[in-house]
Amino acid sequence: KITEPFGYIVKPFSERELHANIEMALHKHQAECQLRKVEKWFAASMQRIADGVIFTTKDDGTITFINRVAELLTGCPSSMALGQKASKVFRLVARDSGAELEDPVARTLREGIVIEMGRQVLLIGDQIEKIPVDYTGACLRNQAGEATGVVLVFRDLSEHRQTEELMRKAAAQLFQAQKLESLGV
Repeated sequence: KITEPFGYIVKPFSERELHANIEMALHKHQAECQLRKVEKWFAASMQRIADGVIFTTKDDGTITFINRVAELLTGCPSSMALGQKASKVFRLVARDSGAELEDPVARTLREGIVIEMGRQVLLIGDQIEKIPVDYTGACLRNQAGEATGVVLVFRDLSEHRQTEELMRKAAAQLFQAQKLESLGV
C-alpha cells in the first residue's frame, strides 16, 4: 500500500492473469499521468487569472488552494493560508456601515447557489488596509450533486473606484462650466 502499486499478482499465476494485470497497470498509469497533466494545467490557470481565487472544503471552510492574487489581496501567503479557515483570511465588512459580514463560505453553502456580492463590501485583514472588492462564491459539487466545498473569486475595485470618483468630479466640473456659460459668465 505504501508504494501505491498499480496492481499485484498472487502466486501461482497464469500467463493470462499476468497479461491482464500488466494491461490494467498501464491503463491506470496513463490515467494518472493525464490527471496530473490536467491538475497542473488547472493550477497554472488559477495562478495566472487576474482575480483572487480561494478553494475551501465543505466541512469547515478550510482553505485548500489560494492563488497569488488572493495572497496579495488578503495579505496572507499560501504558507499561512492553507489549512486555515477561510473566515480568518477572507473577512468582509459592509462599505457603508463597517459591520462585519457573514462568512462567505457559510453563506454560499447555506444558500447553495452562486452568491454575488457587488461593490458594497471591503476586504479587511491584519496585514492590509480595507480594500473594496466584489466577489462571487459558488458551491463545488461532486458527481452526485453534493456540496464538497466552495470557491471564492474576488477582485480589487480600488482603481475602479478611483476612476468613478474622477468621472464624478469631471462631470461636476463640466456641469458647473455649462451653468456659468449659460449665465454668460
